[in-house]
Amino acid sequence: MAGKYALLIGNTQYDDSTLSRLTSPSGDVQELASVLRLPDIGVFDDVTTLLNASSDTVRKQIATFFDQKAPDDLLLLYFSGHGVRDDNGKLYFAVRDSQARFLRASAIPASYLSEEMDDTHSKRVVRKRRHGDSARRKRLRPHRTDSHGRHPVRPRGRSRAGQRIRLGLYTFPDRGG
Repeated sequence: MAGKYALLIGNTQYDDSTLSRLTSPSGDVQELASVLRLPDIGVFDDVTTLLNASSDTVRKQIATFFDQKAPDDLLLLYFSGHGVRDDNGKLYFAVRDSQARFLRASAIPASYLSEEMDDTHSKRVVRKRRHGDSARRKRLRPHRTDSHGRHPVRPRGRSRAGQRIRLGLYTFPDRGG
C-alpha cells in the first residue's frame, strides 16, 4: 500500500545578518503540518518538520526523505524561507547557517533538490516544474539586488521581508505584490 510522506522545512532566523529575519515560515510549516495530519483531509503517514535547521541537517534530512520510497508513495517537499541567487544566477535556499558570500558552501542549491527528486523511486513527488529556462529566469528575477549584488527572490503573499518558496507547492514571485 502506498504511503504519504511530507518534509516541511522553514527558516525564520539566519546567522548571516544580510539575510533578514522572517516571521511567517514557522507558522506556514506548523499550519501545513497540522492540515496534512488531519485524518479526514491530509491523512499523511509521516510529516516531518524542520525549523531553523543547519544546512548539514537539512541536506541529510532531504536525502533521507527521498531514500527508499516505493513508486506509489506520495512525497511532498515544502520549503518556506529565503531564496537567493548567486552571481551566476543559480538559485539557493537559505537555511539558518547560510552565508550570502558563500552560498554554494552553506545553502541548499535548488539543483540538489531537483536531483534528489529525480533519483527517488517514487513516481508521485508533488512539485510543479517550469519548462523553458529563459522564461523561468525571467519570472524569478527580482527588481533589485541586495548589498552584495546578489539576487534575492521577490516576496509573494503576506510576507514582504523575504520569498517563501515552496517546492512541491512551488510558487513564483508575482510583479503585483
